[in-house]
Amino acid sequence: MKKIIVIILIIATPLVAQMDRPGKGKKDFGKRFETLEKIKLLETLNLDEDIAIKFFARRNLSRNKIKEFDEEKDNIIKQMESSLENKNKANYNELVNKLLGIEEQMFLVKKEFIKSLDDILTEEQIVKVMLFEQKFKRNVRDLLIERGRKKFFKEHR
Repeated sequence: MKKIIVIILIIATPLVAQMDRPGKGKKDFGKRFETLEKIKLLETLNLDEDIAIKFFARRNLSRNKIKEFDEEKDNIIKQMESSLENKNKANYNELVNKLLGIEEQMFLVKKEFIKSLDDILTEEQIVKVMLFEQKFKRNVRDLLIERGRKKFFKEHR
């Protein structure tokens, strides 16, 4: 139990330091979201301190790579929108291929991350990681949709 508390403190400390600064908002929400996700994942996997540090180091590395690909993907999508607006059909095929290539690279990074876990996690824990990521995202999305629905109906009464 002490190890879990230490890990939670390590994860949460940067958030506490940011809470007093002015202008907090969307960025802080993302950090709080990440912290909640990490805490829930730690609970699900029941990792000791050393394994948790290795796991989150690999996970962060993978997520950073995916974030870079996401930025490239966003850029290509903007180019696609511009091509559609300008009726520049010559770029369509090239942009589609670029987007598909980036999505393929993102998949390979995710695959590499999962494969890299076999030396620190059991097969059962790896399955739990994969299921957790899907369920957590779905649950958050469902909560946000429900919250939006409630707000919509509240405003339109």
